[in-house]
Amino acid sequence: MRKKTECFRSRAIILAMQNYGFMAGLKPEFRDAYIDAHNNISPELVSRYHRAGVHRILLFLLDGSLFMYMEVDNLDAAQAALAEDPLDIEWQKRVGRMKDPDFRKMEEIFRME
Repeated sequence: MRKKTECFRSRAIILAMQNYGFMAGLKPEFRDAYIDAHNNISPELVSRYHRAGVHRILLFLLDGSLFMYMEVDNLDAAQAALAEDPLDIEWQKRVGRMKDPDFRKMEEIFRME
């Protein structure tokens, strides 16, 4: 019975999370640097994202288009917390110049569960 309860609890946590998709352009001259930056992200920055309520970020690249999938407790709260974080401010300065345009939130049009 314990496993069943844990499963229900996990499902409730997943349902409470918000899911978002974002698109951005990646400047071709920064392709390798952008990938390298994300492959070597600071564990402390990852920890700060988790503390801000960001559970998962997935990045995908197709030609010059970036797609980001995010699972977060509350997007507005996470963005507000990270906007004040010196480590994330430095991170955004580092990778922000590599994108054009920057990430824009996409409209969800279909979900299958």
